[in-house]
Amino acid sequence: MSEKLSLSKVASGLQDSLKNPTTQVTLVSAAGGSVAAGTCGAAVGLFSGGALGAACGVIPAVFTFGLSIPIGAAIGSGAGLFAGTAVGGSIGAVGGGTAGYLYKTKGKKKQEGPAVKFFDSRDVDQVIPLPPKSYPAALQGMIWMDQGGAFGKTDVPFSAPDLALSFGDTAFSMLDAPSRTIDVDVTGPAWQWMNAKDAYFVFLALKKIGFFYHFQFNEDYSHVQIYPSVNLGALGKWSLPKLLMSFTMVLQTPPADIGPFPTASTLYEDRVKFAKWDRVSSGLLSPLLGKYGVFHYYVYQIVDGEGRRVQPYYDACTSLASQSTKPDPSWAVYLGLEVPEGHGFVGLRSDSLSSSSSLKTYGSAS
Repeated sequence: MSEKLSLSKVASGLQDSLKNPTTQVTLVSAAGGSVAAGTCGAAVGLFSGGALGAACGVIPAVFTFGLSIPIGAAIGSGAGLFAGTAVGGSIGAVGGGTAGYLYKTKGKKKQEGPAVKFFDSRDVDQVIPLPPKSYPAALQGMIWMDQGGAFGKTDVPFSAPDLALSFGDTAFSMLDAPSRTIDVDVTGPAWQWMNAKDAYFVFLALKKIGFFYHFQFNEDYSHVQIYPSVNLGALGKWSLPKLLMSFTMVLQTPPADIGPFPTASTLYEDRVKFAKWDRVSSGLLSPLLGKYGVFHYYVYQIVDGEGRRVQPYYDACTSLASQSTKPDPSWAVYLGLEVPEGHGFVGLRSDSLSSSSSLKTYGSAS
């Protein structure tokens, strides 16, 4: 005769199961996958739903004096947000849980991940490659994205876990003079990431989808439109339309009456006047939100075209890198990265991607 199922036995069995390391890793991975994919799904749903809603609102706009367009965008964004979160969260939970289970059941060997280089942030000028000397002055040297306002004011409510970059990854892309365009690989050797767990995850996620930025400069290189893009292999390269989200950089010139560099007495909010670029973000609904629909943060030059450190920006960048260092060796190994030592890391270019035979070069025809 079969044994009766009691509540205490179910609880005991569940307790034993939760003590199992494989179950623990599976649950944690499922939760992580759900959050990550749910967030991505929410973003996609928000913007695509908003665009579709706005488009649907165009027809009745004739009768509503245009109010149906923002209303349609708001409704579409809301619906897309919830749908994207639900679908993305479900897919992420299944995918993350499966990945965690396979990792635990296949053994604890170090996973094969992308090649990266961890280094001391004070040596960033020796790690990130500088652009060719033939590039325009605006692209020379190395820059630091102060998204979080470590040095000067910012409008951005949160900061990505990245730091410095250059246009020197010539194995990935070179400046095309006729079109004034260049691509920058965020997982390549010319883009620095913080030594922290969230940076590991973001780096690997972007690596998987072939994420890069496409820069389109104006004629005198004083303004650039930046297009977030992905390389989907056989499906081609895709860029986010600037109608949905617009990212630009505007070259700044410090006022002549205050000198080229800030001093110890320069106010925090005035330091941005010395930044090389004003980085501006806006979106589909920005016109409806006024000043709250446009965000600014500032980009400082930390190394000049000759490879010389530019102060006080270089030290401010390396100080932020040091303060944000929160190495997590267990997660790094789990994700296939080397043991994290130092204050940051860059991706390394594999031999298969180092061939520049098919790349556009500076001064070539488009």
